[in-house]
Amino acid sequence: MKTRKILSKNPSSFIDVNNICSHTTSNKMEVNEDAIFDLQLQSCFFLGVFDGVGSSETGEFVTQISIDAITRELKLYEFRPLKYAITQSLREANRLILLRKTKASYSEIGASFTGVLVRDREICLANIGNCRAYLLRDNVIQQLTTDHTYIQELKSHGISPSQEDLVERKHVLTRMLGAVPNVNISVFPLWIWDSKDCDVEGNDVIILCSDGLYEYINIQDVADKISNCAGNYKSVCEELTQEAIANGSKDNISIVTIPLIGQLRNVLPPGYNVSIDDSKEDSFDDDNYDSAIEEYQIDNNIYVLHLIILVILFNFISIMFFLVGLN
Repeated sequence: MKTRKILSKNPSSFIDVNNICSHTTSNKMEVNEDAIFDLQLQSCFFLGVFDGVGSSETGEFVTQISIDAITRELKLYEFRPLKYAITQSLREANRLILLRKTKASYSEIGASFTGVLVRDREICLANIGNCRAYLLRDNVIQQLTTDHTYIQELKSHGISPSQEDLVERKHVLTRMLGAVPNVNISVFPLWIWDSKDCDVEGNDVIILCSDGLYEYINIQDVADKISNCAGNYKSVCEELTQEAIANGSKDNISIVTIPLIGQLRNVLPPGYNVSIDDSKEDSFDDDNYDSAIEEYQIDNNIYVLHLIILVILFNFISIMFFLVGLN
């Protein structure tokens, strides 16, 4: 069982860094397949919850693969648009997990993930699998992410899951890190508004958690306890974990609370200029980005070839004129 504060300094004046708190426990399992990971960089910081898929040993192993890959990629791409940086990082984690799956003993490994990448007042939220992100405002809690599960797919198509589905396919994932090469990760940008932008009363809290918590606790109870904790997020995270265990959770449990200084919205605040040009984000995030680079290199090679041919022709013509002059 581990509870701790996350960041040592403030990379964003719109996040209450001193009160960010995380709590994770293996609960009644021998190994904690969940992992809470934070990374502080020069221009941004990352917070995420992972839930490993597989046996007790491989589940923990695959979350560490993901963390290592994301660390390397974010250090490489931290000055790119947030959406590109977090997408490329998760794709690299996906690639490395797939490489491990070439071993027969690792054929069923994978990981769910939910997390945020933050720069100033920009927040990029990403998820794949069944870890969740919630937004708490004025004691009203809203789920920000959509589960990538068989049950959620049925609901999205207007089909009510049968009792058999709810029992036998409750934890069947339709997407996860390590499932397929061209993984589809849900990523969307959000922004923090404060009192200078509009009439903001009260501050929001982002909550990240694994299914070991939200499946065994009334989500409104989460809202009530966090709203009334008077900033003591460490205590309330531990309390919610114990409540989930008391309600029958035998899974690993993880929760992160991220208090904002302001409120979260899906549009830019008035007059706010994005620090990095996101107008180029689509080209950065294109699946054909590598092939575009390759095409550019091919075009460049053709240009060089044409130049060489022109030089040869010029030299040939010069020699011909020289020979004619001798005659």
